[in-house]
Amino acid sequence: MSKRCYIMSHQYKNNKFKDIAFHFMKAFAALMLLVVLALPASAHPPAQVSLTYDSQNLSLKVTTTHAVSNPSSHYVYKIAIQKNGEPILTEEYKTQPTPDSFGYEYPLNASKGDVFKAIAYCSIAGSRSAETIVAEDTKLIIQQAKPGIGDAGKTSLPIEKIKLPPGFKIDLFAENLPYARSLALSPNGTLYVGSRLSFENLDSPEGSALYAIVDKNNNNHAEPAEIFILAKGLNNPNGIAFKDSSLYAAEINRIIRFDDIEAQLDSPREPVVVKDLPQYIHHGWRYIGFGPDSKLYVSMVRLATSACRRMS
Repeated sequence: MSKRCYIMSHQYKNNKFKDIAFHFMKAFAALMLLVVLALPASAHPPAQVSLTYDSQNLSLKVTTTHAVSNPSSHYVYKIAIQKNGEPILTEEYKTQPTPDSFGYEYPLNASKGDVFKAIAYCSIAGSRSAETIVAEDTKLIIQQAKPGIGDAGKTSLPIEKIKLPPGFKIDLFAENLPYARSLALSPNGTLYVGSRLSFENLDSPEGSALYAIVDKNNNNHAEPAEIFILAKGLNNPNGIAFKDSSLYAAEINRIIRFDDIEAQLDSPREPVVVKDLPQYIHHGWRYIGFGPDSKLYVSMVRLATSACRRMS
């Protein structure tokens, strides 16, 4: 008898447990339904995304259609862009410009055949993406001085159109330094020149060069024999600085140092790697400089954020 009562009690407990579990699942399902119903009736991913690349101005326009009643509470909050399958840009927003269709433009370099993909994310639910292929090569016109500066000091650059304060004069100091960019002057008067490729060629494996100019005859013009190529094939050595007989150059992905550089302008030794840096092509070229505290400062720019870091 006691054994039978035990079995019945055990069955009763099992049935009670199943009943509780069933009611719990019903309550959970009802709660999830309430959550879904609590979302705005108009919640939806963007209806359409289209991309247009401007090869002349090196910019990508992302046009999004996302019809909403209140763009401050229901909007496209993020645009993520990929180039050839690699993430290169993410921008976040607090609202969308219009309650229907709108566009954002992003300065991006590209070459023929590159594939851009943009993903637009709704602040409530869902996303939509689109792709485009760059159909033509980017075009960038660069005006450079032509040989012949020695002819009465004339150049092909219209420098006479530059308006200067009284007592000032402008002239061409050096030429044939492709993509010359930042300058640094040593105490001995050696002028160091960094470089940065044009936007459409920033990631070229050929890289760019680092130069030094010594005006030996002090005629305020650099003859070819006074221009030294310190290094070639660097990753856009845009920022440069000079301190304690050493030249520092900031490439996109690292900072290098040429020790005792002025004693070896003809054939510099291999540089020392001071610091490896993240490889950011989009506005990734660096600027460096020494502060009053003798620390080297380097700009770290990525997408819409920037920072300046101190290096010991």
